[in-house]
Amino acid sequence: MARLIMYSDFLSNKEKPQILNSLEYIAKREGVEINGKQKLIEQKYDLKGLVTKKQEELITEVVTKYPDTKELLEYQEYTNQSTKQNASNFITMATQRLEELAFTNADYMKYISERPGVEINENDTHGLFNKDGVADLSHVKSTFADHQGVVWRDVISLRREDAIEVGLDSREAWQKMLSSHMNKKAELLGIPQDEFHWCAAFHDESFHPHVHVMSWSDNLAAGYQDVHAIEKFKSVLANDIFENEMWLAKELKNEVRIDLETEYKNKLDEIVKDASIAFVGKSEDENINPIVMNVENKLVDLSSVLKEKGSRVYGYQTAEAKDKTDDLVSYLLHQEELRPLLKEYVESNQRLVEFYKKDTSQFAEEFLNKMIHPEKGDRKVLHNAVVAAAYEIKDANYSKQIVYGEQLHSLNQKLSEYTVPHDVKDKEKLALAISKVGFLQEKNLHEIVEDLKPLIDDEEKAMEIMLDAKDNSLLTKTETRMINNAYDERIDEKVDFENYEKTNESIKQNVAESLIMRFMTFLSNDTNEHNHELKRIQSIKAEDRMLIRHAQKQRR
Repeated sequence: MARLIMYSDFLSNKEKPQILNSLEYIAKREGVEINGKQKLIEQKYDLKGLVTKKQEELITEVVTKYPDTKELLEYQEYTNQSTKQNASNFITMATQRLEELAFTNADYMKYISERPGVEINENDTHGLFNKDGVADLSHVKSTFADHQGVVWRDVISLRREDAIEVGLDSREAWQKMLSSHMNKKAELLGIPQDEFHWCAAFHDESFHPHVHVMSWSDNLAAGYQDVHAIEKFKSVLANDIFENEMWLAKELKNEVRIDLETEYKNKLDEIVKDASIAFVGKSEDENINPIVMNVENKLVDLSSVLKEKGSRVYGYQTAEAKDKTDDLVSYLLHQEELRPLLKEYVESNQRLVEFYKKDTSQFAEEFLNKMIHPEKGDRKVLHNAVVAAAYEIKDANYSKQIVYGEQLHSLNQKLSEYTVPHDVKDKEKLALAISKVGFLQEKNLHEIVEDLKPLIDDEEKAMEIMLDAKDNSLLTKTETRMINNAYDERIDEKVDFENYEKTNESIKQNVAESLIMRFMTFLSNDTNEHNHELKRIQSIKAEDRMLIRHAQKQRR
């Protein structure tokens, strides 16, 4: 049940006939507290027992026609315990609130400043105040009479026991509290501080002491308030009013968040490590975790649409990249290991909003949706971790294209020399992998078609497979394993240092290249760590070729 209730509406110049009827009523009606001495006498009613049928019918009619009345504290009490007393309290307050809605801004201001129950300013006849203290009632009335714009009106309520506990049971306390937060109200309305004005009055009701607030701008075109702005302002007030209670809830929430983010990153790192797109990997017989393979495919897919230049964070990516990132974040969060922490984190946030939000039935769904699809200003730690992992794959693939471009050249030589291996289970998948090899080596379509002929005799089907490969030329671990299983024995040169030393000089070039490529393959398994060494060996290899060609030329 919400501890702080805020009821908001507004009236524009078009409703001025309504607005000018309430000011005198709210400031001076019978029972108003004048000079801090006259207190409204608490009335007690002998209304024991359950709610009557007539009361039920009337309440149903009121909340159906005016659903905002469900925000009243009295309605919450009635729904929790349907007694005659609670029903009567709600009907009385709902009637009063609906009466207030009919007031013009000027009359409403008069009503809140002089009505019974208002705490009157010392040595005055009204209880209106603003950031400077006691407000000039005549001046504010004159302002509203001439005002052509919108006036926003809020009623902020607390239960008596809460008001006493937090010290908000006097005009001075509310004046101090509002003065420290109304600048945030201006910000949420989109009104510059130097154009923003407000006034308020404290009503010391027996059951729910509350404050009426009116806000307006000098600029008639300025200001807009939506549901988000209302909820945000309620949050600001609740975090101040219930600071001590919410502190512990926030600490617990932060602990759960840290645990969730830590486990999430560990899970992602583990999957990325297992899903490394290296050519050296598990054999076909080993069990591959379907979750790992799914994440691998999603990361590879994401890496293909990430920006080449600029900041490598979620906020600077394209809409397509963000959608793919959101999808992967959601997938990871709903894995079995993370689900309990995710549930606990959502619940810890819900406990905080329950201080000021009455209906939290949709909170979990809305919070999770915002968590997965963050907007500007929202936390993006989970998303940036995914983007970073995808960039690692993007960078690693670029380096491996350099490394494996020549290594796979031997595969292409064998494709036309050998028949299709008898143990190929899925020729189309193997053809897709071989097509990707062709695109990595910048072969033309005709050359790739020739490579696929032993596998796919339908040229139209071969073209379809090639187009699929062209859309995403990144070789996955599964595809490289498939190629190795099919052709490994036929492309393996089986060389080592001893063979290199025994080989005559006329064929040393090919043997040296094969040997060096094996070292390059090893180093490329961790591209980020060995990138400089990889480039150095490539340079040595090029130099080795040049020396061999020079020696051959001299012999001629």
